[in-house]
Formats: sequence, structure tokens, C-alpha cells
Amino acid sequence: MNLEETLCNLPAPWSKVSVTLTDERWVSPEDPASNEWLIREQLLRRRAAEAQLFPFKTNHARPAAACATVERRIASLMPFDICLLGMGPDGHVASLIPGAEGFETGSDPDNERRLCAVHAPGAAGSPDRLSLTTCGVLASRRVILLIMGADKQQVFREAKEGRGRSPVRHLLTQKKVPIQVYWAP
Repeated sequence: MNLEETLCNLPAPWSKVSVTLTDERWVSPEDPASNEWLIREQLLRRRAAEAQLFPFKTNHARPAAACATVERRIASLMPFDICLLGMGPDGHVASLIPGAEGFETGSDPDNERRLCAVHAPGAAGSPDRLSLTTCGVLASRRVILLIMGADKQQVFREAKEGRGRSPVRHLLTQKKVPIQVYWAP
């Protein structure tokens, strides 16, 4: 049995569990490029189907127009018990992608907004996204960071030492929220 099957079959009090996203590609929730689609297909089935999902996608044409609506939607969930993140080869987390429009605002640890719109030309799935900011991620009791691949090890090491400009650096160097890191080559 794979991890997804194990998780969605756990005998947990799923009716008391709330799930939201860390970021969303601005595509239809029925599009396989959507993170909401992935969560519904991989997690929210079997026993876990009782959990409540708080999606990011709205009917707004652009993610920037949806920020306030989605911030209100997820406000009751904060602080998150757990925020689960992956890390890209450039050290990005959520959709805080270096060089993208919205990156500086979203990754700024002094920005108090919880969400930001991101436009990342060439990004997989869709260039337009809605993402938790660094502040949004840190509105958690615990952050779990999953890193896969040897190619990410150097970026992780630099970020942990406070070097470089990768968004993960802000998470790894702060002292407010515990960060658990799991790395698989």
C-alpha cells in the first residue's frame, strides 16, 4: 500500500480535520494541474473524505483579485496545526518562485499578508498562482519540509546557514515555528 492509500485510510477523526493548500495554480479545480484536484484525488477519499477542504481557487479571473476572499476563507484555520511544504531545486516553497512577479512581496518575512498572487512565466501547470507568503506559512504551529533529490542538498545547506536568496532560507533561519525537514535522495 502506498503512502496516499495509508493516509486516506487512517482511522482518524476526519470530520474534525480541515485541509487547505499552500499554493494553487490558477486553473479549474477539475484540471489535473490543480493542487486542489490532486488533494481531492489522492487524499480526500475513503475515510479522509470526511475532512473539510478550504480551496484557494475562486471565480476571479486573476489570483490577485482573489487574495482578500481566500484570506478570509482560511483565516479560521490559522494558526495551522501543520503546514506541509516541498522545496524546489531553486529553494522555492509553495509558489514563492525566485524571479516571479510577486516573489519579493511573498517571500519578504516582514510582509504581514498571508497570501500573494504570483506570475511565473514558464512554471508548470500555469504561470498564474495564489500562494501562501512566508508569513502565511509561519502562521503554523509546525512546518514540515519535504526535500527530494540530491540536487537540492546544496541549496538547502546554504539556506540553513542563512546564505543565498532562496525563499526556504526565511523558514530555516527563523526561530518562531519549528521546522522538521525530511530529505530523500
